[in-house]
Amino acid sequence: MTRYVLTRLATALLVLFGASIVIFSLLQFIPGDPATAILGADATPAQIGSLRAQLGLDQPLVGRTGTG
Repeated sequence: MTRYVLTRLATALLVLFGASIVIFSLLQFIPGDPATAILGADATPAQIGSLRAQLGLDQPLVGRTGTG
């Protein structure tokens, strides 16, 4: 019984990890800029740049931690 539970737990963790990788990857390839979507089309370049820095979107893909 313990082996079954541990196997199911390990499988669940692998599925969650795989799903998070797939979702993160898909979000990186969606066209458009999140900062522009949040601020709207009337935002100035300075406002967009500031929000991109605040959200960490100006960091390399590997350096993003998601903690904003």
